[in-house]
Amino acid sequence: MIKHYAELNSESYVSQVVSIDEKIGIDEHGEYKEILVIGQLKQMYGISTQWIESSPIGKFRCRQASVGDFYDNERDAFISPKVFDSFVLDDEKLEWIPPLPMPELPETDDNLIYMYVWKEELYQEDPTQGWVLVPIGLKEEPQEG
Repeated sequence: MIKHYAELNSESYVSQVVSIDEKIGIDEHGEYKEILVIGQLKQMYGISTQWIESSPIGKFRCRQASVGDFYDNERDAFISPKVFDSFVLDDEKLEWIPPLPMPELPETDDNLIYMYVWKEELYQEDPTQGWVLVPIGLKEEPQEG
């Protein structure tokens, strides 16, 4: 089985994520020991490196680590970079959320597919605005058969 480990810089930001065979962490009694894996990573990447395990499916530490994520030691979680200045961190989900909820998609008569995108500059000019409806593609035409 493959394990994933994130290297943290001195400010607890992820600088890289590596995959490593868990067999490296099996001791003489057949038990997995994380310290063995970290020791091997330190041999490979430098003794002063700092490593922490990351779950590829977010089973622990909130999400899979990615380069640029911040590791919050108090929450024992990886937190993605803040996308926009106006977004705030949801303390339960540990995700950045916009200051305004996304509107419902309107019903349209045209043949386009739409989605909302956040425009920070619009929000900064008018804090009651921020979401912009944009077309992203064409609806599929029904196949005649």
